[in-house]
Amino acid sequence: MTLRTRQFAKTASVLSSLLVAAPSLAESASFSSPSGNIVCYLETDGGMNPNDSPLACLIFESDWTGPPYKSDDCGLDQTRQVMMFPTGKGEVFWGCHGDVFWPYPSPTISYGSTWSVTGFSCNMEQSGVTCANAEGYGFKLRRAGIDIY
Repeated sequence: MTLRTRQFAKTASVLSSLLVAAPSLAESASFSSPSGNIVCYLETDGGMNPNDSPLACLIFESDWTGPPYKSDDCGLDQTRQVMMFPTGKGEVFWGCHGDVFWPYPSPTISYGSTWSVTGFSCNMEQSGVTCANAEGYGFKLRRAGIDIY
């Protein structure tokens, strides 16, 4: 079974990346996969120091099960995401959000590219995105599954 997020959110992300000139990767605290299925960003809400901010990656279409879907916790859209702080392992959960919720627009990075900011490094491959923090903890997020290490 493939779980899907509202098509509007995914379409808006892809269209915005085509219509708006993207900042350089060094200036950007977010990125999108070429397919638009994965969006990652540095969570800086609430006046958090960017060096302490977690990395969040969302996947809109996936074929894997878990974490348990909690439809009673949210009256809006829910999307699977993994969040990882500068120290320690990441955690997978359902994120509650409206149609537009990540840094908008997120520049698209090409397959074979690496994105780095404040101690996080992510590699974009056709098989998915692999990210790690400065301690070496990380994850591989893809349509077929997620591995946290």
